[in-house]
Amino acid sequence: MLFLDERKRTSVTVTNEPATSTKLLLSGPTFSALLGMMTTTEKGNKGEEMACIHLLDLGYTVLEKQWRFGRNEIDLIARNEASICFIEVKLRDNDWAGAPHAFVSKDKQRRVIRAAHQYLSKHMDEDLEARFDIVSILHNSKRTEIEHIENAFFPML
Repeated sequence: MLFLDERKRTSVTVTNEPATSTKLLLSGPTFSALLGMMTTTEKGNKGEEMACIHLLDLGYTVLEKQWRFGRNEIDLIARNEASICFIEVKLRDNDWAGAPHAFVSKDKQRRVIRAAHQYLSKHMDEDLEARFDIVSILHNSKRTEIEHIENAFFPML
């Protein structure tokens, strides 16, 4: 349970269900030729755009993009019927060093959780389950693979 501002009387349940994932495979060089010439920020924005489209296709409503609290940022905040999802997006053009989701460090997870706590205390007036997901995108000239990992990490209680 995350502890929130009592004035809003908002409670959030964090599930301890095992992570589940949804994969989408695409083929073709859509923007991969330009990927190598983009700045890190441009690549991040493109990955978030791809993740946003994927989430919309899955029936989510995207509430926020690049939501900031101090130095902490949440790439996407989305909701479905039962949950509010705080989503970290990782884009890579190869997986030789590991899958993109493997690069979400414990420190990054803590920063997303801290920002989520603030978001919930300021914006939520209803009881929803909170979930921390990762959208992992592998994109190169041969294919695009988008994997949505639900319950990818949990706050430490």
